[in-house]
Amino acid sequence: MRARASLVPSPRAARGQRGLLLDAGLGDVTTEAHTTVLTGPETLPLLTGLAEAACAAGAITRDQAGAWCAEQRERARADRLLLAVPLFLEAGTAR
Repeated sequence: MRARASLVPSPRAARGQRGLLLDAGLGDVTTEAHTTVLTGPETLPLLTGLAEAACAAGAITRDQAGAWCAEQRERARADRLLLAVPLFLEAGTAR
């Protein structure tokens, strides 16, 4: 995860979002969590992209990436693939 996060410009932005809104002078800051669940074979490019990024960052070997991607393709074929993506929504009011 750290290797993948290092490829994103601000990998911890969501953690600091509430504080940023408060620091900007907003009040009544609220946070909602929404989770998207993906289960079909259309999810494979996202998953294989994650494996490729981890391999490029040196976090895993090419063989590990290949084996993991093969496992995910098999899961998709057997209708056993599941990916949950959390999203955070922050809102506040101007004071």
